[in-house]
Amino acid sequence: MSDLSPPPPPPPLLPTPPPGEQVQATIPGIMRTAGFLGVNSRLHTLVITNQRLIFARLTGAELKRVVKGLSEGAKAEGKDWKGRMRERAGAYQALADECAAMNPDDLLAQHPKNFAVDRATITKVRLRTVDRSEAGPEDRLTITTTGKKYKLVLTVTSLKRTAKILAKARLL
Repeated sequence: MSDLSPPPPPPPLLPTPPPGEQVQATIPGIMRTAGFLGVNSRLHTLVITNQRLIFARLTGAELKRVVKGLSEGAKAEGKDWKGRMRERAGAYQALADECAAMNPDDLLAQHPKNFAVDRATITKVRLRTVDRSEAGPEDRLTITTTGKKYKLVLTVTSLKRTAKILAKARLL
């Protein structure tokens, strides 16, 4: 009879490293209000990752580039001027899609005024509609962190859609 010894134990499982930073959602056309009466307000795309919120600044040159590309694409498809106008309306979302496709660190390096907020520092997220008398209602998003409060105006995305995006990213 041969001596059968038990098989050696399997090697211990190595802990899997935490996944890298991944984009969860974007909110296009966020106006970050600043300065007296909002004089220093700037447009951003809010890129939500599993670790940070990235405020990617929108410049006029980027917007013109995307609008031109969308318009030329619609023209090549044979759309009339109304069709080209409808295509141009998607420029903010097209820019947000570009931001979502980028590496978050590359996105931050793209413009010197881009910045990020660590999700761990967020203490409160609030969505509301403010009545501005003659100017009409305005949808706002306020993000409070341990060090600062960011007051944002939703210029492209509706309050309802923004709420769904934030809930999906587990911020609401």
